[in-house]
Amino acid sequence: MTESVVALLFSPEEILQEESVRVVSGPGSNLYKSISPRLPDSYRDRLGKIAEGKVPREEFLFEKTRFLSGCFLSVPQEELLTLAASVKYFGDFSSLSANLKDNTLIWTLSDDSDAGKVHIHYEGRLTENEVNKAMTRDIAYYTLTMAAAEDFNYQYPDYSFEIYNYINSHEVKV
Repeated sequence: MTESVVALLFSPEEILQEESVRVVSGPGSNLYKSISPRLPDSYRDRLGKIAEGKVPREEFLFEKTRFLSGCFLSVPQEELLTLAASVKYFGDFSSLSANLKDNTLIWTLSDDSDAGKVHIHYEGRLTENEVNKAMTRDIAYYTLTMAAAEDFNYQYPDYSFEIYNYINSHEVKV
């Protein structure tokens, strides 16, 4: 079993790498440290941060896919993986506002009344006053550019209605 999980570290699939490093770097395990020199450089830095516990759970592809599957119920999770790879996680408002691009969907990650709403940032710089009209401060966020949603709809046209319907029924314009 251990050999199979270790083999997944070398997979080209990001989700398999992330989940396998979480398994092999468990408490008291030095397995990841002994394997990491054999990993390609392009994998090693990202997986090393996961192994050291420096990556929030919400940044994992599995968590992003699970989040999106709660939004887009009829889209199979394996097809949401492509979309989830484009989702960005921000742990606070300042990091969100510093990195926000135009035409972006914003979800708040909280249990309050704002959860489940899609805030759409169209153009210009996002100010805290504008956001406070629609969002609560000091919470985490997921973002997805409209370009990534459009690319997904191009790849999977059968599900484009589901995504646009969700956006239209949950939208709060910022």
